[in-house]
Amino acid sequence: IVPLLLAACGGGGGGSITDTTSTTAQPLALTTSNAKSASADAMDNALTTVSSSSATAVNLLKSQVVGSPGGMPSLLQTATALARLAPATGKAKAAINETFDCPLGGTLVAVGNIASQSELAAGDGLSLTGSNCSLTIDGSTVTINGALSLSGNSGSIGSIYPFNVEMSFTAVDYRTQVGADSLTVTGDERLVWSASSPSAQTLQTSGNAYSITSVVGGKTRANTWRNYEQTVTLADAQVTSTLSTQVETVNNRLGSTPVTYQITTPAALVASAITGDIDSGSLLVTGDRSAVLITFTGTNSVDLQVDANGDGTYEQTLPSTMDELATLL
Repeated sequence: IVPLLLAACGGGGGGSITDTTSTTAQPLALTTSNAKSASADAMDNALTTVSSSSATAVNLLKSQVVGSPGGMPSLLQTATALARLAPATGKAKAAINETFDCPLGGTLVAVGNIASQSELAAGDGLSLTGSNCSLTIDGSTVTINGALSLSGNSGSIGSIYPFNVEMSFTAVDYRTQVGADSLTVTGDERLVWSASSPSAQTLQTSGNAYSITSVVGGKTRANTWRNYEQTVTLADAQVTSTLSTQVETVNNRLGSTPVTYQITTPAALVASAITGDIDSGSLLVTGDRSAVLITFTGTNSVDLQVDANGDGTYEQTLPSTMDELATLL
């Protein structure tokens, strides 16, 4: 998510961003013993982008990695919904500093300016702090706590195609809850979104650090991305995705303490926007003088090539399936 200018929006109302520069995570040593668990963890980070069940822009956004596992609304969706609670000012400079009652309970503090409720444009900027703020988003009751800032850097986004927009976000302990499932994020994101039609769009996200804790179906996952770049392109019924990031994860299958590894995409992942099935592509996981190359060989099959000593030679290939890897999360 892009470095969102809290100060430019009049203050975040929720404190400063947690220090994301220091870490106790240790580089993960990749072996044939943990290759499948490590691959499952890496895929969990990288493949959310291509899991959309629809080719619409909204559902593509929902499926962003830095957005929302388990069907939770994305950061952009909740930011847009909250921004619409604040009245448009029709002005280009900061004009809002108010507390609002949310439709289904709780409150929202909004500081900044949004000139029109029908679009987000360059010069718009809001800091939003929710306190048990409940509202309906895409038919679900969503409760929001914590601070989120957003700004329009260039272009604009509305309901009419084509559009091009660059936006920034900063989240501080920003928690979105739907039923028993929740998503909590702290970090920064820059989003560049170009769309010529509902079926021809490109999303580019990048940032310094983004920490996300999800509780979905009673299962808790905690990851941090550092120095990340991701591109998702929708072309008719095909989604293409690339990712580069340093991942820090808490996963008891990989050890009792946090571990870190690098993800890159030697060959872009290509998937169906209708089914979410991945047809081709590869993902490289690099750890402590070791690596695993994950190559898709079919819609449910992958080969895991293991280089346990970091000499650039893959000593062993482990065949697996997406179904098997899903059981290792």
